Amino acid sequence: RAQRPSRMNMLRGAVGRVVATAKMHHANANAALTAAPDDEAEVELQLQRVSDAIMPEFRREAIVQLKELLVDNPKAQRAVGEMGMPVLATVLKDDRDDIELA
Repeated sequence: RAQRPSRMNMLRGAVGRVVATAKMHHANANAALTAAPDDEAEVELQLQRVSDAIMPEFRREAIVQLKELLVDNPKAQRAVGEMGMPVLATVLKDDRDDIELA
């Protein structure tokens, strides 16, 4: 006949699982707070900067950062394709004489 665990051992096991779960949730929360912004949010931020820029040099800076984000980054490329084309088309139309945007 198998020996049943004592109540104290069962309590220790339950407390251990609760503590381990709490530590895991705490680690996940810390990771979420310190995680880099996701690619889509960064694309959206850069597109907003491009759209809102008053000075051409600020627009150029935002476009350069957007271009750097797109290098070998399919998720960011998809985000630009989905939400950025109207913004970029407007920039090309409005700033077509600015050779530094190329």
